[in-house]
Amino acid sequence: MLDRPELSLSAFVADEWRGRRGASRERIGWYMFDWANSPMFQAAAAVLFVFFLSGLADAHANAGSALATCATLGSCVTDRASFVRGDATCTAEDGSPLAVSCRTCVEGNGPMRWAAGERRFEPLALPTVRFLFDVTADTFAGTVIAIASFVQLLVFITCGSWADFGGMRRRGLFASTACACASLLLMLAVVRPALYWLAGLLVVIATVCHGLALVYANAYLPILVDLHPTVAAAEARAREVRTPAAREAAVATRELMEARVSSLGFMVGYAGGFICFAIAGVLLILSSGGLLPPLVAMQIGLAIVGAWWLGFSTLTWRMLGEHPGRPPPPARELLTLGWRSTAALFSRIARLPHTARFMVAWFFLSDTFSVVGGVGNLFAAREFCLSFADVAVLAAMVIIEAVIGNALWLVAQRRLQLTTKTIVTCCSATYALISLWGLIGAIDASPIGLKSRVELFLFATVHGLTVGAVGAFSRALFSELIEIGREGEYFAIYEITDKGSSFLGTFLFPLIGQLTGRRRLGFAYLFGMASVATAILTTVNAREGAKMAGRHAVAASDSEVEPPAKAHP
Repeated sequence: MLDRPELSLSAFVADEWRGRRGASRERIGWYMFDWANSPMFQAAAAVLFVFFLSGLADAHANAGSALATCATLGSCVTDRASFVRGDATCTAEDGSPLAVSCRTCVEGNGPMRWAAGERRFEPLALPTVRFLFDVTADTFAGTVIAIASFVQLLVFITCGSWADFGGMRRRGLFASTACACASLLLMLAVVRPALYWLAGLLVVIATVCHGLALVYANAYLPILVDLHPTVAAAEARAREVRTPAAREAAVATRELMEARVSSLGFMVGYAGGFICFAIAGVLLILSSGGLLPPLVAMQIGLAIVGAWWLGFSTLTWRMLGEHPGRPPPPARELLTLGWRSTAALFSRIARLPHTARFMVAWFFLSDTFSVVGGVGNLFAAREFCLSFADVAVLAAMVIIEAVIGNALWLVAQRRLQLTTKTIVTCCSATYALISLWGLIGAIDASPIGLKSRVELFLFATVHGLTVGAVGAFSRALFSELIEIGREGEYFAIYEITDKGSSFLGTFLFPLIGQLTGRRRLGFAYLFGMASVATAILTTVNAREGAKMAGRHAVAASDSEVEPPAKAHP
């Protein structure tokens, strides 16, 4: 059993708030950045981006189409039960079968074509738009996000390591924030569907700059934990007493505080994301009632996210310090510095086996929950014919559950004395199970497998209770496994690994559905990714990995590995 400080979660939060003008001021500023930028995840990336891009592409691709929507010609019975029985149909006002072919949405199957001549539903041939290459309107959003993820790889490698030099961590954080917010506000310039390409370009810029801002923000985490009074006191006592028990207590204290600081940031972020999303959600509900065009509602919603992020980031700017790193190199070397340091970093990671294993596991795991949270909303809307109001409720539910899930895992960690790695492994296994659940639905005869709205909301509940915890505890675990003074380099690799896998998932998940005509087969990909991540995580020894990286200076004194000197003040 680990010797952990007996400080409850509520007491920890209260202490942080009481010290907001003193000892906790800088951490409060860091938490506020999560509050400010999280709507980019909860509202923009999870809902607004995919529906705005898909709506624009669909409107442009179908402009002038002779195939009308069935709702303008008559009424259709397209619930799941009717479709399975074979009596799903479209009828005219007099009750006779609709004599004109049209398109509608069939619950559990998504968009389909009512073939009037055969009096049956058929797969709908989707039109295409051009964005570097031809893509269907159905996959346009996923393609844009995949391109953004690829561009992020290049930007993270080039700019991520800058955070370790001089005061560039703080300046880079706010420069990338300003760029992302400007892109969101410029969404108001997309005034007609033919400008779908401009919306796609702005989404790429906003996504890339948001990811870079997270690199710089996350690089603060291990520094802020090192400076936490509780951690500093435990390490000072361990150096003074020099007993195994004191060293173990110092290591346990730092691990717990790292998890709490990271998790509190995520919880504050999800709370901010929920409030901002609720404001944008009102617009989506108004659009469902016909009071506002859906695309206009999403445009305004994206601008609200940008204004929210920019406004609250001013508090972070006032409260967060620079913590200067090593002297910066000459300006002419900045563009190549990241590539050289990344190559050198990979060679160092090769000598840190537990860090390397976690990075590989993170590649697979982050792809799974990124696809479920991003492309998954579009999948749910198309498969289950959800209105914008339904999607808003679903997304809001996930945000609330993410806060609850984070708090529950923190309580479980303290009461059951679970390690951070154990929690991350449990979350990974959960994603493997719910991916298998979705895959079962590919079997036509199966009565379960995301085939009803009840199952959809149960699936979203499990995802919501897991997604906040997996992000917070993974960030905390990685902070334990990296070298001191190179936080920017390591968190650039952390984001590169995340976005690199997301590039695959956001591209492959819809592509599998497009090639096979069965969207649920994409869950086979997610199940494989989550299963591999879970297996690799079981081989990671976080305590040994922290010693090898020199992160636990007091613990490393018993190790044969010589820890590097601390580089940050």
